[in-house]
Amino acid sequence: MADKHFTVDARTILTLGRESIKDHITAVLELVKNGYDADAKHVEIQILTRDTTREPQIRIADDGHGMTMEDIETRWLRIGYSAKRQKTMSRGKRRATGEKGIGRLSSDRLGSRLEIRSKARLGPAASLIVEWSAFDVPNRDITKIPIRECDKPEPSLPRDASGSTGTELVIKELRQTWTDDDFRALYDELSAFAAPSEGVVDFLIHLETDLPSVNGPVSSGLEPQAELTMDLRLGEAGEVHYKIRRRKDVHRPSTQTESTIPWAQLTHSSRSRANQLITPKSLGPVKARLCFYPQAPATLEGTKLKLSDLRAFLDRHGGVRIYRDGIRVRPYGLSGETDGDWLGLGARKARNPAGAGRSNFRISPRQLVGHVLVGRDSNPQLLDSSSREGLIQNDAFQILKQFILGGVLLLERDYHESTTAKKTPEQLRLGGADVTKRLKEVASALRSVQADTSEGKEPRPGSLDRIPAVIEQIEEANRLVEEQATQAIVLRGMATIGIAGAVFGHETQTALAQVVGSAHTALRLLRREPPQLEAAVSEVSKVVASADRVASWGKFALATVKRDKRKRRRVDLERTASETLTALEHGMRASGIALERNLREVSGKTFAMDFEAVLVNLLTNAYAACHQNSRTRRIRVDLRSEKRSGHHGVRLGVADSGPGVAREFRERIWEPLFTTKSGTDHGAGGTGLGLSIIQSIVDEHGGEREVLRDEALKGALIQVWLPLG
Repeated sequence: MADKHFTVDARTILTLGRESIKDHITAVLELVKNGYDADAKHVEIQILTRDTTREPQIRIADDGHGMTMEDIETRWLRIGYSAKRQKTMSRGKRRATGEKGIGRLSSDRLGSRLEIRSKARLGPAASLIVEWSAFDVPNRDITKIPIRECDKPEPSLPRDASGSTGTELVIKELRQTWTDDDFRALYDELSAFAAPSEGVVDFLIHLETDLPSVNGPVSSGLEPQAELTMDLRLGEAGEVHYKIRRRKDVHRPSTQTESTIPWAQLTHSSRSRANQLITPKSLGPVKARLCFYPQAPATLEGTKLKLSDLRAFLDRHGGVRIYRDGIRVRPYGLSGETDGDWLGLGARKARNPAGAGRSNFRISPRQLVGHVLVGRDSNPQLLDSSSREGLIQNDAFQILKQFILGGVLLLERDYHESTTAKKTPEQLRLGGADVTKRLKEVASALRSVQADTSEGKEPRPGSLDRIPAVIEQIEEANRLVEEQATQAIVLRGMATIGIAGAVFGHETQTALAQVVGSAHTALRLLRREPPQLEAAVSEVSKVVASADRVASWGKFALATVKRDKRKRRRVDLERTASETLTALEHGMRASGIALERNLREVSGKTFAMDFEAVLVNLLTNAYAACHQNSRTRRIRVDLRSEKRSGHHGVRLGVADSGPGVAREFRERIWEPLFTTKSGTDHGAGGTGLGLSIIQSIVDEHGGEREVLRDEALKGALIQVWLPLG
């Protein structure tokens, strides 16, 4: 029997070219990349569509190596062929940007007729005319379509060509009407074509269009000095190096902060769909620069720029771009595109629109100009998507997002701290207990006034009659505040249950699935002839064990919000802690976490619900941290009585075997909504509420808290001290 072979329909070219290129601007960029890969020093682009004396056309010429007719026949005309897969570096030591061998087909996206002329160092000039419409015929074999040569094969090279070799593409019968907005968008894309810090200085683009304002050499334009500039580097071992520079102005000198953070302390690692911990090694080394521009007049002090200049710059360049081997990867950082804001900065800002003076300050995409530098060889797991735009969102891409978001967190921390540096702790924090205290002081003062005036002093007419009413109003307000404080205790307890429920939700779902699965299995075993009683009993035992796990969690949740726990009374804290740990131990054990107890006898007057909220939030925080390391997972809970400043109290400490807390974040972790859990993996990000709940309890009780490194477990040790009555 004879061997069979594939045949290729002519319309396949249209699918690979016209139908796979997103738009006409992308198509132009693909053809410019070919000139870059050919070691061209100059690329000339002409898009002239409004001159009535000539046929509309697009011309792209370069002074690269050029092609012989043999090159055209054996390489250019062979769909899918790319010498760049075997030889990744060009003669001029540029890393090849295209390896799929179909970028040349993007000319079909621009027009139905292509004239190609090329001159190499050896041999005569070569040329072709491709009529793309000839391929738009069903049931026609691709090899049956003839392609002829041009009458005049000599290419017209760029005006500043560095030699006599190069390639010229002329595209006619255009498919797209080019508007002024298209020309501006193309200029912006070309100005960002090469990474600004990669040293690509020998590649110049000259643009000529129907819009005079964008014509001429393409440049990135004036870049104002950023308020903060951060350089980030992800090392081979996963360590993160960063340097933050604050600009110099008329009021202050330039400052610089430089440090290194272990990866696991900067951001919580993602997990793959197989629930395997994803490490930075799956990405490889990366460099990035992030520039922060607050849109305020102070940003431009000492410069000749106006705020309108800054806004125009950010309109064009705002966002974080990705460059691979020095060439931009679209659409990242492209305003208006679905994946332009690939870090989700806009959504983060929408959820937390607070200004820099607030602890939950977030940077918006219009305040950040950045670029990320990756490479095909250094980051082989960052793969092109099939649409030729963007990268496949695999594990390596998720790590890249977390790395850059970690840098954004550091920038936000630096700017927030500098903004609030001159404020006192009292200005930054005002709790319900402070309001109650002040109202009581006012009421006491008014009573004093009433007493003084009743001893013969001459008050103003009618003033005495008003004082009792004022006192009554203040006391009523005080009662309302006390009720709100009680409600706050309940809400903190409910929020804590919610946080713990989210953290342990996976274990609860697993237990419920076990109940359902084992129950059905037991039923099938009992219906057999004869019934398999021993196996059925085994399955029922699994049902009971799993149901007990769910029941223990439900019992704990209901017990947490009991009315007596909302009142200040004498509490056996050792017993309370022990019961809480027992209730949560099932979830810990299901995740392979060993829970160690070091509890001593402690009792005193306090709110039981607040104490439980502190303990549960510390445990859920430690639980999440334990999943960030591959070593043995352990959590230790310490409880003991301790006097501080002459006051009897309780010290509660929770240590874990996680990565610890970076010193850069040891104060920020207590702020509402702050979290290093980015949510870029297949699960949700952190709420940023657990430790802020603890902070509010510490504030109201007049307690203390601290973050340390536990020498035994090698992770974080968070200790909370609360006074007891």
